[in-house]
Amino acid sequence: MVLSFKKSLDILIKSKEFKKWKETSKESYLANGFLMLNSDYKENLDNLEWQIDFYSPNKDLMTSFFIKGGNISSKEGQKILKEEDVVIEELKLDKLKISLKDALAKIEKKYPRDAPNKVIIILQFVKVPVWNISFLTSSFNLLNVNIDAEKGNIIKESMKPLFEKF
Repeated sequence: MVLSFKKSLDILIKSKEFKKWKETSKESYLANGFLMLNSDYKENLDNLEWQIDFYSPNKDLMTSFFIKGGNISSKEGQKILKEEDVVIEELKLDKLKISLKDALAKIEKKYPRDAPNKVIIILQFVKVPVWNISFLTSSFNLLNVNIDAEKGNIIKESMKPLFEKF
């Protein structure tokens, strides 16, 4: 059982798989965490299966680690869809003060009528640590909210229809 991003990362860093990979990827650093949840996510917040990504600035490639029920797998050498001048910043854990549970509660309170069918979560560093959370709602909207993971304030938010009207 994995309770939080920090605990998942701790399990990963202590693993044989990660230590072996890190020997040949010393320049790589923590870039982000990723989750995709179903509509029953509230029942499963204590059992999350994170994807944790490390970025190699030398190779401009990402390595993803998947933590599922204590098992760890990885996928190396992934190209990144980004514009050339975009810098992938290191995710600094000492700045992470707001939990995923608190970030989700903030969104649910502000948007109580927009129940999600799917929830996409990215924890990343863009000038500050950010919970980038998207709800694919039952009313066919995409709600995207960025929450400062250090201070808890909403940085930006948008609601767009998934389908354009003809």
